Amino acid sequence: LGIGYAVAEAGYRAAGFRRHPRLQWVAGTAVVVGFAAGFLLASAFVPTGSLVPGLFQAIGRFALGILIAAAVAVYRSRL
Repeated sequence: LGIGYAVAEAGYRAAGFRRHPRLQWVAGTAVVVGFAAGFLLASAFVPTGSLVPGLFQAIGRFALGILIAAAVAVYRSRL
C-alpha cells in the first residue's frame, strides 16, 4: 500500500500538483515496472543461474501485492 501511495504522490508532485487521467496510467505502470526491475536486480545478485524464470516465479508469488500497490497508485492519482 505504501509503495503505491508513494509512487502516486511522487507523480502528483512531479506534475506540478496537477491531476490528469493519464497520470493514473503512469502511476500504475510505474509500480509494476518498478517491481519487475527490483526483482530482476535482486535476482541478478543471487547465483541461481536462471534470471527470467526466477522473475516470473517471484512476480507470480507477489502478484496480489503488486496489483494492490498499482490499484492504490491509480486511485490516489485520480483524487
